Amino acid sequence: MYEIYWNSHRKMFSVRQRGRVVGHAQSINAINATFVVRPAGQRRVRETGRKNVHAFVKCNEFEMLEPGAPPVMFLRQVVHYDPKIDDTFVTERSPVSWADIVSLRIRNNHPEILV
Repeated sequence: MYEIYWNSHRKMFSVRQRGRVVGHAQSINAINATFVVRPAGQRRVRETGRKNVHAFVKCNEFEMLEPGAPPVMFLRQVVHYDPKIDDTFVTERSPVSWADIVSLRIRNNHPEILV
């Protein structure tokens, strides 16, 4: 299992396996992905205002892409997560917990997640 999260210090995505970071990338496609928000970490962010890694995309398989690679063509919905407002990852319409393919990339120096 891999966990992919936005690394705000490096300004790119980090990939973690068994608690250890195994890589960094600007664009990643995750296959059969689950969106995870750990409640204890979220609670700490809300109480202290300090960021911590408590939300990530979990998958069995992923593909690192070249910087600036376009997202998968049929992915249209943007997914976001704000620990101060949201309890889960959400699209414009509703919470999202799983997707066949998730495209994570940098757009205008900010993370963008598409399903």
